[in-house]
Amino acid sequence: MLFKRNLFIISKLPIVKTRSWSSKSINAFCNLFDLSRGEFDSYRKETNIPSLEVEHLNEISNLRERINIPVQEWLLFPSLLKENARHLEECYLQLKEGGFERIDARILANYRRLVQKSIRLLKAGGYLSAHVSVTESFLKHLNHKLSIENLSEESTFHFVYRTVLTHCLMSRFNTTQSVIEKFFRMYPIVKIKSFQTHLENFQLADKLNFPTDDIFQCGFLLSTHPKNTYRLLREVPTLAGMDIHEAIRLKPRLLRIPSKKIKEIYRCLREANIADDVIQHHLSIFFLSPNTVALRIKDARSIPEFNFFINDPNFLRLIINFGETRSRIAYLKEMKIKCTSLSVLCYKPEQFIAFLQQGLNMHRHEEVTKFIQQLLGSHSRRIGVNLKKHVHHRCVNLSRIEDNYEYLRELNFSREAIINAIPVLLYSRGKVKAAYESARDYLKGDGTEIEHLNLILYFMEREHHFTGNGIWNHTENA
Repeated sequence: MLFKRNLFIISKLPIVKTRSWSSKSINAFCNLFDLSRGEFDSYRKETNIPSLEVEHLNEISNLRERINIPVQEWLLFPSLLKENARHLEECYLQLKEGGFERIDARILANYRRLVQKSIRLLKAGGYLSAHVSVTESFLKHLNHKLSIENLSEESTFHFVYRTVLTHCLMSRFNTTQSVIEKFFRMYPIVKIKSFQTHLENFQLADKLNFPTDDIFQCGFLLSTHPKNTYRLLREVPTLAGMDIHEAIRLKPRLLRIPSKKIKEIYRCLREANIADDVIQHHLSIFFLSPNTVALRIKDARSIPEFNFFINDPNFLRLIINFGETRSRIAYLKEMKIKCTSLSVLCYKPEQFIAFLQQGLNMHRHEEVTKFIQQLLGSHSRRIGVNLKKHVHHRCVNLSRIEDNYEYLRELNFSREAIINAIPVLLYSRGKVKAAYESARDYLKGDGTEIEHLNLILYFMEREHHFTGNGIWNHTENA
């Protein structure tokens, strides 16, 4: 009767259109909150409650049962159905720790308003017993001794909680009040958590061997619910071959990422043949969504300039900063700067501007060497040594090198032979093809592969007096 009588009051609220409910969610709601389909339709219409997922409904119902609040009483406060279950549990525990003896649905629904009331008013309203010291009540829930004088009863409930928490953090981590105050400003959610939750996070800080500076600068450990952290440690014991404890210390934000999402992203990266050691150096990739990672890798494979760097250890930097990288490639094309390197694409904004101002259209020697080594699947030092024999080896687009390599492999030249005549990769396919025909006619089937490649180089450079200018097309200037 109480529930039905209050429907009249709730019906006076303004009606706003909401997303439609799924049949699964409706059935779950009816079963969990003991309503018929007709009663549910009336309740939904009158309270304007938005569509809720089955998992969310189960979590809310389980919380209601744990804190022993009757169903009919809970339904009188629709806001309790929309709130996150863990948030409500933290509010409940904090009130309990501060001296609230009986916490019903009305008190829980009005948590934000009540904690801003003074202790005197809370006692006058019957929320707290007259003999209760809120300060001492909070202190009883700490596992280490902390001495704080009782605060005035004109202080708000929240002010007392915050004061006790501040002294607790200062004592526990040997830090200053200014550090704690800054931490509260950056992570306000910490000020809502119960001391039970804080103590569990303190234990996790010890287990993970977190430096004090990281605890307050990053804040993810103390602002994350310990159940989420324990689930991550249990379900993802290693990440890309790295112990999860070490990974979290390197990137504390991983604590905020659901373990299911981390596993999906890792599976996507491995399917793209990205090695564990590469992933270990770019753990920020897990801060993206699985769909975003998959789409960016797919897009990267369709862009020629990206394809050159797929096997590079820093390839994931391009994926993480995909939008910026793609716009830089387009701008470099517009500026007719063909020698795009991964390091340039990953420059900080001020470095990228400085690069453009220099007007250098060339790679670093190490970048060309590294690219060819990956292309040939060889780490031979001869590649770098032989490249330096050509004065313009830094001025060739990587796409030309790759195209020419594929052509030489089509002609059945071995990798070893190409390594010994590496400058041949720097020329356009058309010039190599013409020189190949001339060399074949000249040798008439005799000679080794290396002799054949060196003769090709001879024919390409002969008319340029062996200055290296043979690499330029007629539209390019040496």
